[in-house]
Amino acid sequence: MPVGLRERKKLATRAALAGAALRLATERGAEHVTVEDIAGAADVSPRTFFNHFASKEEAFAAHDIDRGHALLARLRDEPLGQPVWPLLTRSLSEHLDPGTADRAALRARHAVRTNPAVLAHQHLEYSVLEAELVEELSRRLPSGDRMQARLLAGTAVAAMRAAVTTWIEDDQHLSPRESLRELFDDAVAQLSSAF
Repeated sequence: MPVGLRERKKLATRAALAGAALRLATERGAEHVTVEDIAGAADVSPRTFFNHFASKEEAFAAHDIDRGHALLARLRDEPLGQPVWPLLTRSLSEHLDPGTADRAALRARHAVRTNPAVLAHQHLEYSVLEAELVEELSRRLPSGDRMQARLLAGTAVAAMRAAVTTWIEDDQHLSPRESLRELFDDAVAQLSSAF
């Protein structure tokens, strides 16, 4: 169903606020950015900011959280009956942010997300996302085994984290052409025999 004009405007404002928040936090450090700064950079009022986010930490993390929800929605739309591990890892690989092509930019965003207040907010949001992912995976497993669904979800998330950390921190050991997606696919290949 197509999204109406009003909803598109709301989504555009939310994206502008999240982009401004992350840009300012990257430049100044998350602790040196206020809600008023973010609203001003997005050319809206603080009240409008609070129509979209409960806190600046939520705005800093919004891009990743929104991408996680989009990935879940995409997985839910996939037909049932597919092998779960290949479906999950393929979906994650295809869903990698094209904006991660710039290591320096990703490194700066990563620094914002390791701020303790942002990290606490992200941990809470990621816990909810992972629980929803476990529900979706267990629905897709022939046995409905929740332990296996948790292992699949946790392992895929660990592979993503390992790829991102390697790409950010160990880039001097990588080929300049090696992409984040290639690193993730390599991590998955190393794990796939377990599943």
